[in-house]
Amino acid sequence: MGSPRAPGPDRKKVAATSKMLPDNLREHSAARAVEGFDSQALTGGKYDRGELTLETLDLVWDEVHKYYEAPHQMKANGGMFLIDDFGRQQVRPRDLLNRWIVPLEKRVDYLTLHTGRKIEIPFDVLTVFATNLAPRDLVDEAFLRRIRHKIEVGDPSFEEYSEIFKRTATVKKMEYDERALGYLIQEYYVKARRRLRAVHPRDLIEQMVDIANYLNVPKVVTKDLIDQACAAYFVDL
Repeated sequence: MGSPRAPGPDRKKVAATSKMLPDNLREHSAARAVEGFDSQALTGGKYDRGELTLETLDLVWDEVHKYYEAPHQMKANGGMFLIDDFGRQQVRPRDLLNRWIVPLEKRVDYLTLHTGRKIEIPFDVLTVFATNLAPRDLVDEAFLRRIRHKIEVGDPSFEEYSEIFKRTATVKKMEYDERALGYLIQEYYVKARRRLRAVHPRDLIEQMVDIANYLNVPKVVTKDLIDQACAAYFVDL
């Protein structure tokens, strides 16, 4: 968040509210968020995924079993609280941010018991908002000041794209071919005037793996597999 350049449709903006990522969490970037979920609390490598609403940010009392379900940010204490696709939740961004003004500044949160009593708990969590929407459409300047670090995750260069493609091919046990990659970039990016996206190599290779398995052919990156994968993946908008 905070870059003057307008984001592309898939450009991610990541904002960390307190300090830069500690070493043991740097591998868990917003790019690794699981699609289809709005929030993830990361503590010791474990994830708590679910729809983010104002109700899930307070204690939830189970009248039958007589216990409280802790809110997402409390489960994330001591770790990272990642809110992916910020601005696309059911709750309005402004309402969500107003809920966190005090915790972000004071490092404490106030939760409500079913009796109406308020309790104070620590808010020792690295909160990260990730979005591809323009920050001005989500928050005002006053709240942006409370988010200390704004990081733009832009599109990869051709070299970075190639490296992502190679690594993904290795992980997926897909035989890599330099000439085939050159064909992919030339035909489906340069000629098509399509922007490079960091997620494309993973998606295209998974498409090629599926096609190769279905056709019972070797898992090798070929022009034919590239054509079939791209025809299924890319859509002209």
